[in-house]
Amino acid sequence: MPSVNEELRRTLASARGRTSENPLAFAYFSGGDGALLIGSSARDSKIVAEARKETKGSSPVTGECFGDEGTMVFETPGDPPGALARGIKSCAKAAGMTLNVVTRKKGAGEEEAEESESQESSQSTKPSTSPKPAPAAKPDKARVDRIGARVRDITTRAGTGPTAAAVKAKITAAAVAFRSAHLDEAETLLDEAEEML
Repeated sequence: MPSVNEELRRTLASARGRTSENPLAFAYFSGGDGALLIGSSARDSKIVAEARKETKGSSPVTGECFGDEGTMVFETPGDPPGALARGIKSCAKAAGMTLNVVTRKKGAGEEEAEESESQESSQSTKPSTSPKPAPAAKPDKARVDRIGARVRDITTRAGTGPTAAAVKAKITAAAVAFRSAHLDEAETLLDEAEEML
């Protein structure tokens, strides 16, 4: 039987290859040294009970995870706890892996895709009598430049202090949101990173 770390490495590698359309379940326990279960083990009541016991009775944070352009995305049904990304990274590190982690509420990155899909399906089922909608407006160039400058500035100021790792995790999450054109989310994450300095 594989060790806990070997099993976690295997399931993280599997999750990394998944997409938001076919994610894997996860359960994270914060007590003790923490525990991360991914895939079928996250839904197995015996394994969950054992992990709960090992983590001194902590209740798990559950959801789904998948890979997205080199980042592991962990989605929860509600707002994720603030320390979730740090705990997941710690469990991965104990298993010999380094991860870029983004935690978010399920659906936070899907609204635009769902809107686009519903427009496509309605257009394909009935003939359109109105002209095609104009393409979405490009984000304000000045705003995009300002966010890019903030990312560089905060990254430089983070240095190697005691909060550097947490600040850099926020910056990474902001960069993912920025690349996905979620500028409001990127600015919020940068505000949080700046407060940590």
